[in-house]
Formats: sequence, C-alpha cells, structure tokens
Amino acid sequence: MFRQWDESEARILEKFGGDVDKAVVALKLRPRNAKQKRAEKLFQETNLHKAAAEDPDPWGVDYVIDLRAIGLEERDGFGRTPLHVAAWFNKNPAVIEFLLKAGADLEARDPDGDTPLHLAAWFNDNPAVIEALLKAGADREVRDRFGRIPWDYAQDGIACAEASGNNQLARQRRQAFEAN
Repeated sequence: MFRQWDESEARILEKFGGDVDKAVVALKLRPRNAKQKRAEKLFQETNLHKAAAEDPDPWGVDYVIDLRAIGLEERDGFGRTPLHVAAWFNKNPAVIEFLLKAGADLEARDPDGDTPLHLAAWFNDNPAVIEALLKAGADREVRDRFGRIPWDYAQDGIACAEASGNNQLARQRRQAFEAN
C-alpha cells in the first residue's frame, strides 16, 4: 500500500504539474528537519550542492539544473562550487561529466586554491572520478595556496588507503594519475 502524500508534499507535486519524478527529486533535496535546516544555513548549501554530493545518478542533478534552482558556479559556505562538492563526495563519474557538460568550471578554486581535482585526488574513493576530471582536461600542475598540486593530495590519499589496508584503492588512485 502506498502512503498518502502530506500537504507540503502535495504542494510540491502540484508545483511540478503532477510530474511525480520531478516532485520526488525536489522532495529528496529539501531539508527534512530542523537540524538539517540549521546545517543548510551554516553551510549555505544549495539544492545543486546537495544533489552533486549525494545523488549517484546525474538525473537528479539534471532536474535541479533544469529547474533553474541554482547556478553552476554558486558557492557554498566553504567557497566550493557544486563541482568541488561532487568531486569530493560523489562516487559516480557520470555526475562529474554531467556538471562539466552543463558548463561547470573545471578549474574553479575554493578559498584554499583547491580545484575539484585537488579534492577528488585526496578524498574521493572512486578513482574513476579522478580519471573523469583528468580526461576533461583538469590541470594536474595547478597549485593551491599552500603550493600543493593534485598529485600531492593523491599521495596523501594513497597513504591513507595503505594505512587502512586498502591497497587496491591505493593502487587504483595511483593508476588514475598515471593513465591520464
């Protein structure tokens, strides 16, 4: 049995002309409680930042962009674009590719001078995300404000993976840089 939509959910469904798919994406991206609302205010995340970080399917990111919810270069509370956030958190390289095709700046810098490649190199557990950024032409020699290039960050990620016993991830991360 399907549950009934509450009043706020019904308003969202009505806003999208009864298109359940669009309404579900909008519902998925809305803050669900007061704690999330406070976090959203603190981090100044937009729906596109959330979709870029959390949605494994570019389809969700597409709907947010299609709804004109936010610009591709809008910054969160940490000065990062949706591409920065996707490179850090999202494991699906198709999301990266989608944001780039939509016009995201591949070389955007956060306040520390990090590009999306810097963040993917250290934090993202899927080396295919690094490969997607490099194949798109990301500058592997760009330096952040500390003088570090993405490979320096990748070496930190490799060391963390090896220290935790994940030699396969370490090897894949290394290969992502060597292959491109």
